[in-house]
Amino acid sequence: MKIELARTGNWNGRVLTKDHLRQIVKNFKDEVPVVLGHLKADHMPAFGWVKNVELSEDETTLYGEVELSDVLKEAYDFGLYKKWSIGLRPNDKGFKRTSLKLYWRSDYGT
Repeated sequence: MKIELARTGNWNGRVLTKDHLRQIVKNFKDEVPVVLGHLKADHMPAFGWVKNVELSEDETTLYGEVELSDVLKEAYDFGLYKKWSIGLRPNDKGFKRTSLKLYWRSDYGT
């Protein structure tokens, strides 16, 4: 399934620019995990994978081709997880491949 991962703008005091999105697309290789929540995400199993990323024509939106496990897909279809966010960790060379993670959340407070 193809979903919107991020848009340019100011998000919780952090600015995401077109250049950032271009770097993510350029450096994306392989696949990155889909996990539940931010707090313990590094210790959670993957509930799916972001297989590919691409930009919108105007380069303001990052889209991802996402493959979900049956468990998460069912929860999503039932409306239990309506929102998601991404985690980005820039380094001095920009956004590296492993810096993108997709976090599914039951609400924005999680």
